[in-house]
Amino acid sequence: MNADQYVAWVVGKYAVNAASGSPASLAASQLLPALESWAGRSLLGVQFSGSYAKQTAISLGTDVDLFLSLDSNEPVKNLYWSLFQFCVEQRLQAQAQNVSIRVQSNGVNVDLVPGRKQQGNTEDHTLYRRKKNSWVQTNVAQHIRLIGNSGRTEEIRALKIWRERNRLDFPSFYLELTTLDALRYSRDQSLANRVWSVLQYLASEFKQARVIDPANSNNVISDDLGPEEKREIAVAAEKCLMLRQWEQILW
Repeated sequence: MNADQYVAWVVGKYAVNAASGSPASLAASQLLPALESWAGRSLLGVQFSGSYAKQTAISLGTDVDLFLSLDSNEPVKNLYWSLFQFCVEQRLQAQAQNVSIRVQSNGVNVDLVPGRKQQGNTEDHTLYRRKKNSWVQTNVAQHIRLIGNSGRTEEIRALKIWRERNRLDFPSFYLELTTLDALRYSRDQSLANRVWSVLQYLASEFKQARVIDPANSNNVISDDLGPEEKREIAVAAEKCLMLRQWEQILW
């Protein structure tokens, strides 16, 4: 087995299934009646978002993300905490994350992301950011299209496996955009070489790189991590580059 075959084998080993009848699909369907009860007429739709929608999910460490599009005049902070309180009352083991509320359904962690739709013919939504007690405008549908159609989903899944194996705090969207930046001009036909190039980028340029939300230039994704957290990622990449054996980098 050569390097490309090995990397592809590891990526395939941690593939997930979001099709009808899968654990992810059942978890979502079981939550839907409760979410409809909470939101009432304000609910415009519920859909997979995050890694499942972008085809970058891995079984090692991916939760199911459900995006709730809401038509409401309520401040998005109120919507967030109202949903959190509802999930507590429903005994869904609610945990307040940054922009999401994590619950348990069908034995699966599900991150609920409430978003207030902007007025007019737009997909833009406002989300509450708990850690900064502020709000941000973004476009989840645009994120899904960008990453899902990037042609880099295999490399992204490899990097997510690497992240989990190294127990790094590296938010998925930040990782996805960083992978696209690292491979922006790459024409290398080798999967292993492309993943290696991303590790080189993480070791050398990542800490200084400014990563912007493609749906909102005022939303700086790279601010989601502090200098020490970025340094830990860079150091982990440096150590892997010294190993040079794929079996020691991905498994």
